Amino acid sequence: MTVEFNPKTKSLLALISLGIFCCAGCSSELGPRPTGHNPQSPTAKAQEQQELALIEKDIDNYFASNPSPFRQYEHDLLFAIEKRWYDLMDAQNVSKKARGKVTFAFTLHSDGSVSDVAPEEGTLDEPYKTLCEKAIVDVAPFPKWPDAMVSMLGDSRRLTFTFYYQ
Repeated sequence: MTVEFNPKTKSLLALISLGIFCCAGCSSELGPRPTGHNPQSPTAKAQEQQELALIEKDIDNYFASNPSPFRQYEHDLLFAIEKRWYDLMDAQNVSKKARGKVTFAFTLHSDGSVSDVAPEEGTLDEPYKTLCEKAIVDVAPFPKWPDAMVSMLGDSRRLTFTFYYQ
């Protein structure tokens, strides 16, 4: 499974392609928050709530056209990684001028743990690589897979996430 994060919509999440766990491949696209996002501003909480609502809407739109027997699990996984990535970018105050991508692969196990987190490719180095890796590692472990998911997928699944900075 491949997930790509790249700014394509106002909410910055446009999940496309095939189902995440059920198929050979999957793409979703997400990118950093729009410039001007200031977590210390008086309206930061309202901005974050609006962003979260837009993320939810786009994930729902994706699943409307790409049904999955494990929709809630997949939704929660994508949402957790995306939100953590945004939060890390805000906390680290990374340059909004960076252009490029960072790809990480990892193994997601049926018990929700992750292992073998490793960069695959990319055009950016630090601090962007660290932010992407932490977005995955910090939110793990994920919930244990439902029995039906284990039956369909086995004990683990190799996932690849590409984070675009634009």
